[in-house]
Amino acid sequence: MHPFESLVGPLRDDLADLQQLIDDAVAALSDGLTLAQLLEIPDDQLESLHRLACELREGGHADDAMVVAVHLALHQPREERFIAMAVQCLQALGMRQSAIGMQILSLANDASMAKLVKLAHGFLALGDEGQALGAFEAALQSSECREQDADQEDYCARNIRMLRFKLGG
Repeated sequence: MHPFESLVGPLRDDLADLQQLIDDAVAALSDGLTLAQLLEIPDDQLESLHRLACELREGGHADDAMVVAVHLALHQPREERFIAMAVQCLQALGMRQSAIGMQILSLANDASMAKLVKLAHGFLALGDEGQALGAFEAALQSSECREQDADQEDYCARNIRMLRFKLGG
């Protein structure tokens, strides 16, 4: 047991229904707020938790780092580094479906082409080619894609053709 267990334990208990927490965070964002704002969690407390998550990850406590990182991402999803850390921790622990949930949460802030392509790759890693196709199509339709160089557009188009062929459509 490490010295932070008393802080991490209650957070771990809160993650029993991660999908519900993600849904709550998305709902709050659609109302223009974050859970941190609704619960009046000060920024300095969020920063302290971020430092704790970094210390846990660097100290070899990946599972505990994930717990803290996911809470940070859910409570302040507008902070991309919180989302990125949560995704990294979840992926490192083999929790790909939850990592995709975090990526979807980040799309509520900004549905950039890069995020949509990462999401498509996450779906491919899960073997969900239908969802991957949808994410690549959304990336191709994004205004950002049309403004990027032709290589990005071609990359998405090639993946779409390949997935449509594999899916029989």
